[in-house]
Amino acid sequence: MESKKYFAVNETLNKEISQIKNKIMLSMNGICAEKMQNSGFNYGKNFGVSWDRLCEIASAYEQNWDLAIRLWNIDIRETKLIATKICSPEMLNEKNIYEWISGINNSELAEITSILFAKNITLTKKYIELLHDANFYIRLSMLHTLSKIGMNLNEKEIEEIIKSINISDTDNISAARAIESILLTADIKGQKEITTEFTKILSQTKTTYSEYICKSLNY
Repeated sequence: MESKKYFAVNETLNKEISQIKNKIMLSMNGICAEKMQNSGFNYGKNFGVSWDRLCEIASAYEQNWDLAIRLWNIDIRETKLIATKICSPEMLNEKNIYEWISGINNSELAEITSILFAKNITLTKKYIELLHDANFYIRLSMLHTLSKIGMNLNEKEIEEIIKSINISDTDNISAARAIESILLTADIKGQKEITTEFTKILSQTKTTYSEYICKSLNY
């Protein structure tokens, strides 16, 4: 089922979307799609197309906000992932980023959207703010985004990120990997005091991956 969001009629964009859908269908991998469905990935439709193939499809189109946001709002896994490649990161801002994060409902989308978001570090303040969002998958996307841009952040920003991390998110392996990366970045930047404080709290919570994170930091 497609999103109920409506766009003005644009025959050129409609033609490109139809082309993209056809390429997706021709690249379908039913076995992969079934495995993903059984693993709980939440998509209206899923054709099981590989990420490499989706990047190849996206490369045939110029970056275009209007095309990207229309693809993102179709409830098909592959159009959403392609949209992140077609979107120009420079066009993201504090207002329109909500058009993207509202559609993040599984770990794959969280990790893929972070690739796009990390290309626009001017939104760092917003990414940190969204670590407090009630939606786990939005927080997950922000964790991966911030882990990717960590070396470009200052000490105050990194400290704020670590203080904003929801400890319960370390029950998820994808979130745990991103948090581990953020903490390692803080260590590299000489902020061991804040990472030590965080891991002390983490070691007492006994979440699924708390021990894994603490060991990786040698705490």
